[in-house]
Amino acid sequence: MSAFDANVTSAPNGGYRINIPTDTAVVMFGTVTANWKQSVRAAFQHDGTQPGESMNDVYYTFEGSGQGLMSIGPIALPSVVPARTPVLAEETEDQMRVPEPITGPDSTNDGTSVTIRPSNRPRHLTLKFEADRPGAQAGTVASKVTWKKNKVTNYAIYFTFYTEDGGDGDNHDSTFTVNMVLAKKPRVAGK
Repeated sequence: MSAFDANVTSAPNGGYRINIPTDTAVVMFGTVTANWKQSVRAAFQHDGTQPGESMNDVYYTFEGSGQGLMSIGPIALPSVVPARTPVLAEETEDQMRVPEPITGPDSTNDGTSVTIRPSNRPRHLTLKFEADRPGAQAGTVASKVTWKKNKVTNYAIYFTFYTEDGGDGDNHDSTFTVNMVLAKKPRVAGK
C-alpha cells in the first residue's frame, strides 16, 4: 500500500485541486473576518477531471462576511454543463431540463460544514476562492490564496487556506480548511 498522502495542485480551470485518497473521510468548513463577502466554491468530484463531467459531482458555495463561520449558500454549478441525451419529440419542457446535482449518500452538510464519507475509489475536490468588492471597484475578484499542509502520518492530513481580498493586505479575510482522516488501518510493510 502506498503511504497515506495528498497534495494541493493547480486546477485546470483555476483554483486548487486536492486528490482524496481511497478510504478517507473529509470535513470542510471556513471562517470569515472581512466586511466584504468572501466565497469558496467547492466541487466534490467522483469521476472525470473537470466540473460537469459527471452527474455524480456535488457543488457547494461557502460564503460570509463580518466575523464567524462561513455558511453554505447556493449550489455553485460549473460553467460546463453535462451533456444529455437527445430530446425525443414527445418529451415535455419539464423532461428537457438537465437535473441539478444532489448531495446523495456520499456527502452531508449542516449549513456551515460538509462531511464526505470514505469511499473505495479515488475522488477529488476543486476549490475556488473569491471576494465581492464594493464601491467603485465593485465586482467579484479572485482572492489571493496562501495554503499550508499539516500531516499526522498514517492518520490525517489538514490543508488550511488563507485568503486576502485586496482590501487591507492582512492575508486573513477568510480561512478555509479541508480535513482528511484515514478511515481504514494502514498496512504495515512486510505484513
